[in-house]
Order: sequence, then C-alpha cells, then structure tokens
Amino acid sequence: MASRQGMMMATRSEFVDAVHEDFTEWTEDAAANVLTVRLPGFKKEQIKVTYDQNPPKMTIRGERPVGSNVMIQFSKDFPIPDNCKINGMKAKFDRRQVLTITMPKNTIIAKEVGDLAAAAKREVPVNPGMAVIVIVAVGAYAGYKLGSSSHSRS
Repeated sequence: MASRQGMMMATRSEFVDAVHEDFTEWTEDAAANVLTVRLPGFKKEQIKVTYDQNPPKMTIRGERPVGSNVMIQFSKDFPIPDNCKINGMKAKFDRRQVLTITMPKNTIIAKEVGDLAAAAKREVPVNPGMAVIVIVAVGAYAGYKLGSSSHSRS
C-alpha cells in the first residue's frame, strides 16, 4: 500500500482526505493555542500524535479498518506555534471523535514582571574614579575628532 502524506488510503487505491481543513480548527487565548481535529469513524487507539523538533511540528496519524482487508490510513503535519511550551502539551480524544490538543503558551508570570520592573528601577553603583576616567577619555576623543576635522577643512 502506497503512502501519501495528509491522505487517507484504502487498499483499493481510494484516496480521501481524512483531515480535511473543515475538520480542523485552531483557536488561541491568553494561556494556550488549541488544535481541534474531527476524526469521524476513528477510535482513540487508532490515532497517534508525535512531535518533531526540527522544524517544530506535530504529526497526527491514524489507521482504521473499513471492511474486510481494507484499511484507511492518514498522516497530517501541523506546525507548532513558537510561543508554546512543548512539555505542557496535552491531547484528548473524546467520544464525539474529536481530538483536542492544548499547547500552553510560554508566558511571563506577573511576579516575574514585577521582579523585572524592580530590577530596571534599581540603581547601579558607580565607581567615581572610573566615571572621571571615562568622562576625560570621551572628552579627549571628542576634542581630537573636532580638532582634526577643523584642520582638514583649512
């Protein structure tokens, strides 16, 4: 039996798009990206979800019998959004034959935002001796550049 990505196949060479675009839906809220895939006729044990790192994608595969010695197979890739926590992904297949994959977002917690704001407001101690050296060096360089530019004009 030949394999063709994103297509269902029967041994009779019948091709049917198992994961038609009308059967998939992406939604997004503040906490997560959610992929919903309707897979009519499939059971939980007939579906496999895998993750590939490069490029970040998830592949949903399925295989089920449709008659004596006739199987339908499909494989469909879905890109994973950049802002997802891979380790937090969860999949659920319900009795309505709907696969829901929840991908929590990488988010900064409010406490971390407060810590960052406090760090930004914090004063950095300056060594007065080093500050004088830097000011003198910048002044000398500026005087050199201004002096050399006025000589080149004459």
